[in-house]
Amino acid sequence: MQKNSGTTSTMGVSLATILGLNAVIGAGIFGVPAALQTLAGPAGIISYFFVIVAVLCIALSMARMSMKFPSESIFYTHTQLWAGRTGGIIATFSYVIGLTVALGLLGKIAGAYLSLYLPFLHQTLWGVVLITGLTALCFTGAKGTRVSQIILIVLTILPLVLITALCSSKADFNNLIPFAPHGAWGVFSAIKAVVFGFFGFEAIPALFSSIKNPQRTVPHAIILTVLITGIVYLSFTTAMLLALPTALFESSSTPLSKALLVIFPTHKWLVIGIDFSIIITIAGTLHSMLLAVSSIFSATIKKIVTHSPFSSNRNSLILIAFGAICCALIFNDINTLFSLVALGITAAFAGSIVPLLLDKSESIFYRFIALAGLGGTALIAICGLVGIFVS
Repeated sequence: MQKNSGTTSTMGVSLATILGLNAVIGAGIFGVPAALQTLAGPAGIISYFFVIVAVLCIALSMARMSMKFPSESIFYTHTQLWAGRTGGIIATFSYVIGLTVALGLLGKIAGAYLSLYLPFLHQTLWGVVLITGLTALCFTGAKGTRVSQIILIVLTILPLVLITALCSSKADFNNLIPFAPHGAWGVFSAIKAVVFGFFGFEAIPALFSSIKNPQRTVPHAIILTVLITGIVYLSFTTAMLLALPTALFESSSTPLSKALLVIFPTHKWLVIGIDFSIIITIAGTLHSMLLAVSSIFSATIKKIVTHSPFSSNRNSLILIAFGAICCALIFNDINTLFSLVALGITAAFAGSIVPLLLDKSESIFYRFIALAGLGGTALIAICGLVGIFVS
């Protein structure tokens, strides 16, 4: 198989997991506390447990499928087993289009933060600059990717750990009362805010040909990514809920830094720190997902078209980056578009999981996990539909 132009063929479990974490841990973690408080109150933590279980089942199912049917074009290869060539193409393109839109929006969000400190460019143009720069970084080869992934995950995790520790020092269980001011509906509504923080683990099997001993490494890296992400998110969010009263969040868009300054008035550096943490986490997600989505796209094109310029990883990367830039320039309605992204991604996830459920030779455990994973994708899809109609 052709090597990915941006990775190394000796990538082990640790680096594959780091790439997965950079793809998963994004700016959403900083926006979740406000969304949880306004949608569900402290009971929003229950939404986290639901999402972690659902995503873990999806990840376990995809890891199992990657062991049985190794492929870089995971959505095409796995979906066509039961839905044929057309089904595989639909699954792949729904994923690629959804993620391309998401990448453009993430670039635009990062641009908004960059323009606060570097106002000589409009936020949209900063988003374009960021996407272009990260695309160029993807062309630097194995050394650039390895070093950049390690730096990005360190710069992402350290601020999260620091803020978690600070908020833990101000923990007050009285902030958990009332626990569920919006009832069960609030817990359900909060799933929409939580689930976006977990997309991205599929970046790992997408780089199958670049990973050492992939049939063993890919499943382990996927599971580690989801588990580590779940622990980090739960710790961070729990600390937020214990330290920050619901009254500090006027709406789901209230900046976390604004609420933190009320509790830590002498720590104005938190504002700058959090803002740049958001930029860094978005950059990490963009970098990892540009590699992953372009790899999935090029690998699928090789299977469905005899000769195409986009069977090259480099050309596919340029196409995906161009699409992301166009999305950054065109779209503004983030909530509705992320709901649409959720629908596209869950369609691809479901398509790749179904064969595991239909395989009568598979163990009862994995068939049950596949069923739970499909239930998770259905729940996420419903939340996406609700988000579209409510927006």
